[in-house]
Amino acid sequence: MKQFLIILIGLFALNVANAQWTWQNPLPQGNSLSCIKFSDNLTGYAVGASGTILKTTDGGGHWISLVSGTSEYLNSICMTDAITAHAVGGDVILKTTDGGATWQQYDSGTANYLSSVFFPTPDTGYVVGPDFMLKTTDGGSTWNSLPVSGGWYQSVYFTSSDTGFISGIGTVYKTVDGGATWTSTWLESAIFSSITFTDANTGFIVGGDLSSSGQQQCVIYKTTNCGDTWTMKVSEWSDSARQMSEVSFSGLLNGMAVGGDCIMKTTNGGETWSRHYQPDNFYSVDIPASDIAYIAGSSGTIIKTLNGGSTWNYQSSNVTLNNVNSLSFPDAMTGFAACDGGILLKTTNGGAQWMPVPTEVTANFTDVFFPDPLLGYVIGNYGEGFVDSCIILKTTNGGLSWAVQYSDTSYFLSSVFFTDAATGYVAGEGFSNGFWEGRILKTTNGGSSWTVQVPENAGSLSVVFFTDADTGYAAGGTENGFILKTTNGGNSWSIVQTVSGWLYDIYFTDANNGYAVGGEPSGTSGKIFRTQNGGNTWNSYTTPECLKSVFFSDRNNGYTVGYSGTMLKTKNGGATWHELPAVTNYKLNAVFFTDSVTGYIAGFGGSILKTENGGGFPAEVNEKPASAASLKIYPNPSSDQLTIETSAIPTKSQLSIFNVTGQELLKQTVTESSTKVDISKLPYGVYFVNLLRDKTVLVGKFIKQ
Repeated sequence: MKQFLIILIGLFALNVANAQWTWQNPLPQGNSLSCIKFSDNLTGYAVGASGTILKTTDGGGHWISLVSGTSEYLNSICMTDAITAHAVGGDVILKTTDGGATWQQYDSGTANYLSSVFFPTPDTGYVVGPDFMLKTTDGGSTWNSLPVSGGWYQSVYFTSSDTGFISGIGTVYKTVDGGATWTSTWLESAIFSSITFTDANTGFIVGGDLSSSGQQQCVIYKTTNCGDTWTMKVSEWSDSARQMSEVSFSGLLNGMAVGGDCIMKTTNGGETWSRHYQPDNFYSVDIPASDIAYIAGSSGTIIKTLNGGSTWNYQSSNVTLNNVNSLSFPDAMTGFAACDGGILLKTTNGGAQWMPVPTEVTANFTDVFFPDPLLGYVIGNYGEGFVDSCIILKTTNGGLSWAVQYSDTSYFLSSVFFTDAATGYVAGEGFSNGFWEGRILKTTNGGSSWTVQVPENAGSLSVVFFTDADTGYAAGGTENGFILKTTNGGNSWSIVQTVSGWLYDIYFTDANNGYAVGGEPSGTSGKIFRTQNGGNTWNSYTTPECLKSVFFSDRNNGYTVGYSGTMLKTKNGGATWHELPAVTNYKLNAVFFTDSVTGYIAGFGGSILKTENGGGFPAEVNEKPASAASLKIYPNPSSDQLTIETSAIPTKSQLSIFNVTGQELLKQTVTESSTKVDISKLPYGVYFVNLLRDKTVLVGKFIKQ
């Protein structure tokens, strides 16, 4: 168990390694999974985007999220025994020796993209990526480069310490001397994504390609002489073909290959293959037993079969995978999420459960606004590109029923805001004389009727926000971004700021202090604008990614989110901003806080996540290694009882156990160097142990299984 010594500054430094946000949709999480591997029928890992590592010890009945300490896209994982595993992705090599409770990062010595890892023995392992290969002979403590010819290497597999294979672009490579020298065999023009062997002589390689017309190629080759020659079993370009991502076998006869929405299966050693389609996007398959198989893919999808693929059961779940565009919480427990495709979600228990709200429309909802739990508005648009029509809906019973307040065939609506129960505004754009121009709709009777305001010289509008009944702001962009202001309830609007790029959101904490966020629509760069004088002047802050939403829980604490899962936080009213550890690579469209520590983010792929500790520490805050005053936790993982030890006898220390959201579940006084703790009633998951002694806090981590 890796230990940490952290100086106590204010509250305990909990979960500093990215465990600040928990998934609420999809479940157990929504990042794409690129690799799934099992050491037996029950114990397995799945890895993927944003440093995601999941583990199960009961055959997928429960999957727990592990803290990897990286936000790199993990592509591959290999287990050498029940507690030791290596995972690779980006330029990172990770290793665990305690069943995933902690992960140590090793220097790969390269900035290249690591695509595959394989250990034929506990000490000897190989990692491949574009144009390079690494080898370790000490269990991953050190890695050395091997001489290989140029090629985009996709997958590596060794049948012994010395005999191994790499799949690449059109080619399979073979070594019989532990990677010192290689021979190559050209197969055909395809991307060979995965290679595996069922014994020393029999192996399979799969892949394919994508044509400019959208057709896909499916390719499967087989060898029966240790890779000296390969025989084509499937090579097809068609509308029904799919490019295969991975192949796996259990024994000599039963195998599966997956790619896109296709599962291919053989029961005769790969001589013939059948196809099955499911509405998912699959990346990885593993068959730990003849009839048991697991498949993982996009949006955190995990499925399992117990009958050799005749039927499949989902181990992941979601309310929707449609993009979430807006969040609104009228109180701490009640919240709404507006999504594409006419999907509106509601929670009444702080996001523990989200349920669809029937609206009987199919518009792409762009914004939702609930001033109280019963009264609310949602806006949206039909069609793509040149919009077919827009719609405004209203509910007075918490979403049980909805009435159409407004519809039009020439407007695109982006943002809704009400200053009181009767007065509200909707911002968007209208198509007139061949151009998109800014439009603001206003109601003074709770949406029964709307008047159209046309701000002068304003392009498309993304957001509207009011600080009081008369003073409001709107922002958007066409060729350049701009900020509008009104001081007379929208009767007139004037441009107070122009910027490069586009502005997507505005938030004011009071009449003077406000913030606008946006950037390049391509997502390549972002901007935060800050005013301290009611919009008369604005200062800017540049960010690497375009930003889509901004929210302040109070005057000092604010958050903004955007492309590629970017999250920034300020604790001084926007004077400085710090990046929070990424929890997803999805574009985030919305952020909303119900108090100073409880908040939500949402975006593409139906993603909704929650924090109960203010989003955690900035990304640049790192754990410090423990000194001799260490904390030991064993057995780890554990199902019933833990022993927690310190190297020095504490004098009336305080022991606490927290879950990954920062909730304290157990607290007791410790007077001995060794303490036993009953964890039998805790749910499956990752937990943190804090032992406060003198002016330091020892922090450890364990898995309940």
